[in-house]
Parts: sequence; C-alpha cells; structure tokens
Amino acid sequence: MVGIRWSSFCSVTRLISRRRDLFNFCDPDESGNISKEEFQGAWDLLVDLPPEVFGMEGTSLKGSPEQAWEAAAGDERSHLTFAQFAKWAAADMKIQLPVGVDPSDTAADRPCRFQYKDRCPCVNFKATAANPTMCECGHKSSAHLSDVALMTQEEQEVLNKLKRRALGRGASKTSLFAPARKPGVTFVTDPEVLAALQELLSQTHKDHDNWTRDRGCALHGRHRCEASCLFRHRAPVPTGYKLIRAERNRNPALYHTYATTRGAIKQETIIGSLPFVTVSPKSACDIPHEESLDPQVNEWRLLHGTSLQACKGICASNFRLKMAGSGATWKEPGMGTGRPLYGYGVYCAESSTKADEYAEEIRGGLPSDEGCHAMLVCRVVGGLCRIVDTNEFDPDDLRQDVLDGPYHSVLGDRVVKLKMLAAQATPPTTSHTRSHIHVTLLAPCGHDGAAVKPFREIVVHDNNQIFPEFILYYKRLGIPE
Repeated sequence: MVGIRWSSFCSVTRLISRRRDLFNFCDPDESGNISKEEFQGAWDLLVDLPPEVFGMEGTSLKGSPEQAWEAAAGDERSHLTFAQFAKWAAADMKIQLPVGVDPSDTAADRPCRFQYKDRCPCVNFKATAANPTMCECGHKSSAHLSDVALMTQEEQEVLNKLKRRALGRGASKTSLFAPARKPGVTFVTDPEVLAALQELLSQTHKDHDNWTRDRGCALHGRHRCEASCLFRHRAPVPTGYKLIRAERNRNPALYHTYATTRGAIKQETIIGSLPFVTVSPKSACDIPHEESLDPQVNEWRLLHGTSLQACKGICASNFRLKMAGSGATWKEPGMGTGRPLYGYGVYCAESSTKADEYAEEIRGGLPSDEGCHAMLVCRVVGGLCRIVDTNEFDPDDLRQDVLDGPYHSVLGDRVVKLKMLAAQATPPTTSHTRSHIHVTLLAPCGHDGAAVKPFREIVVHDNNQIFPEFILYYKRLGIPE
C-alpha cells in the first residue's frame, strides 16, 4: 500500500466517468484491492465533489468513512475488490455511472472512447509491440471499452441473465424471455453434462502418492488422535469415484459478481507490470452447454470437498472468508482450528482425490444419496498466480502479495521442483522425464520427501473470484463398507 497523494484534485471531476475510474481513484497503488486506509483517504476528498460527478440526482455522498466502509466491505474483508465496490456504489450510494468493465465477453471489441474535438476512429484495441498497454491509435488500453462496459450494473445483470438462460436451451424467444426462476439448484439431466462431470472426477483422481494427514486416521477419523497414531493408521484412499447425480447452481446475482471480477482482473493482467503465466490445471475442462473457460485470465474449474449443507450454503451466498481454509485443516487434538499451509483463504484443488479428503458423507436426503459424499465444482479466476514451489515462504507475505500486490491467487506447487530435488538426492528405481515447460498440474511425482506435498492447491482471498457451479453426489470406490 502506498500513501495517497492527490496532486491535482481539481481534475478529478474530468477523470471519473465510470465506476472503474472511481475505484482506481481509491486504489492509488493499482493493486486491484482497496484497503480501509486507502478508502478513508479517498472518501474525505470524494464527499466534497458535486453529485453530478457520480450521476446522482440531488444528493451527495453522505455518512462517515467508517459507515461507508462497513456497508461496502462488511466485517469479513480487510480489502475491497472492484466487484464488491461496484455493487456497493450502485446499491447503497445510488451512483449511476457506467461500470467500465465488461463481465460478459473478455474477447469483445473494445472501441476507443477517447474524445478531444472528435472521437478517435479506432474500432478495437490493438496493442503496440513496444507497450502492451498502449493501442496503435495512440491511446491507452483504459480508454478502450466495449459497449457492455458502458452499461450500468443493472443493465449488465439483465443482459447476463438473458445470455445464461439461452445457454443450453437454444435462443428461442419463448425460452429467452420466460420469467426467471428463483435462485437455487436444479437437477442435471443432460447425459453429456453428466458424462463430462464423471470424466472430471475420474481424470483428476490420483492413484499413487495420494495420502495426506488431512484424510485422517483409519481408527479415529480426522482431528481425533495424535500425529503418531495418524501416520501409523492411515485412512484408506479411494481407488476412484462414481458420480450418482449432480445439481447445477442457478444464482444470476452471484454469477454476475463473478463475471465482473473476471473482467476487472483481465484488465489488470493486461496493464500490469508482471508477465502473465498460463497455469493449466488438469481439472480446467469445459462442460457442454456452459460458457467456455478463458485461459487468458487463468480461468479454471476446480474442486472443493465439504458437507452437503455447506455446499448448499456456498451455492446460495458463496464462501465465507472469515478463517476460510482452517476448519478442515489438520489440527492437534483439542484445537478448534488449524493453520492452513498457505495462510487463510479459500482452498480449491485440481485433483478429485485431494478435494475428497474434506468431503463428508451425506446424512438424509434422497434414497439415492445414501452412502454418497458431496463435492463442489467451481469456476475460479486465478489471474496473475503467485507460484510457491519451495519451502521458503511466509503465509502472511503470500496474502499481502495478493491483497496489496500484483497477484490474484496463490498456487501451492511443492511437487515438481521438490520432487526433482528429492529424486536427485536419492536415485529413483525407475526414471521419468518432464516434457512440459509451462506449469502443468498433476505432473509425474518422484520419491517421497518430508517437505514435499503430493497435491497442488490454489488459494484465493476474494470469494468473488469463485462461482460454485455444480454439486456432485458421488460414491467412493475401493473402500470397504
């Protein structure tokens, strides 16, 4: 976080024409997150601006900065993201500025909106070879906006609902404009979708080097015995998973917030100072009749195991950030919470075997659910990924790299490099080679090492980067009854 210094306050009225501009005004270090200190420093200046700057009719910004922060961030957030900021600006402050971010299509044409005497004739942004943030027309990337980005948030939500409703149903007038149903979950009946979800479970299962202490003890379960007992009596790992049924999450408001976040992160990766590195999880597959993933912003499908009750709650209102990642983490007997490896945040896995460690057996429900466990399939936007591939890291520093730095997520990858070092120290009985230069998850593993983890995990600190898409009801295979 850098100090807020506004050298030309009189020019602010000319700079703020979109909610994205207003957000950037409050984010002087361009981290993509606004701290409480930054918000309060900007608020003291914003309240003095005339209401027409914000598209407000007859009223100005009111209240104290503390009250405004509480309304925008709540009690769980230490920083404010653009999606949360834009929602607060519209709902609480009645700011009617266009959003300035296109949540629907990151590949849409972005005409230049710069205007001095006449508007620039550029019809789409095309970066120069020397500077990826500058268009060949001579104007910055931030001056190029799609038609959707110029809509208000309410207009974007209507458009997004129409697009989502058309997916998988055809674009007939009857289906496109039928009354929207209430948010909730619906049964997945499409054979293609069910087959793709089964493939996701099967292809990301790891059949070797696949036990961690989070799976628990065969005698006492999880969190109920000393580490010595845990390692002597390891709980068996399933040999596979059979999908019994699935539910799709219908939550347009949650998805719009996610899509807005994805669009904002796409902008930040374009204008950022760090090179963009593509990360390709094994689970990042497309699902029939669903919007394709965007690899240019590291959009993935990832897995999260938990209880069915938690799955339903997450689909309704997303993950809770307070102490996220600590509940299912291994802890000493008698301790209420554990300390997650990469710090507090929402943890997702690219392996069904890893996610299954935290899944709980379903109690009650439909007869077909008997003996099943529950797992979420989530869309996640990773953006610039902070890759951790050594033992030398501080969880608090990782969090700051995301909240006050240029990164959007953390990839805990203590498999490839440390396994290779372990293999060099102890010659393997069988040899293997790695042909992938880019980051590819579920790469071959070498010998066991005390500090080596058999799975990679991805951590995000903003739940708006996640959309819980499906609930999977599945049975574990190869486990004695």
